[in-house]
Amino acid sequence: MRGSVRVATMTLGCAAALALGACNSSGTPSGGGTLSSPIATPTVTVTATATATVTKTVTPKPAQTHTSFTTPKAAAEHLYNAWKNDDRPGALQGATKYAVDSLFATGWVDNTYFFGGCTQNSGPSECDYNTSSGAYRMMIIPAPGGGYLVDELLIGNAG
Repeated sequence: MRGSVRVATMTLGCAAALALGACNSSGTPSGGGTLSSPIATPTVTVTATATATVTKTVTPKPAQTHTSFTTPKAAAEHLYNAWKNDDRPGALQGATKYAVDSLFATGWVDNTYFFGGCTQNSGPSECDYNTSSGAYRMMIIPAPGGGYLVDELLIGNAG
């Protein structure tokens, strides 16, 4: 909110002259003269600004809990089987939300995929499910509490 307040003032020359008794009742200097130097009339401007404070309470989400899979292959198979059974909550037990969302964005098709293996028996590792025209590459990492989980899914060409 903005506003201004002007403070009424009187000329300082006559105010000083009144104090010394040099002004008559009409407010002009006695003796018929005029004040020789004009004095500016001071004004004061006051500006007020309103500020609003908004407080929002944010409740942290609980950390995602994962089932511990002993090998990268077990984590990949768990995610694949959850996808095959359209079990998104089950998929989240062994994979990140990003990996689950990426995989579930495509529909599972019967008799299409075959397990192509994992690059390593420990993480990080890549485990692939192949199709006749491409591959679903599951990036497996060590889970925070031990074991392994699917961190990311890349869908691309076979090769």
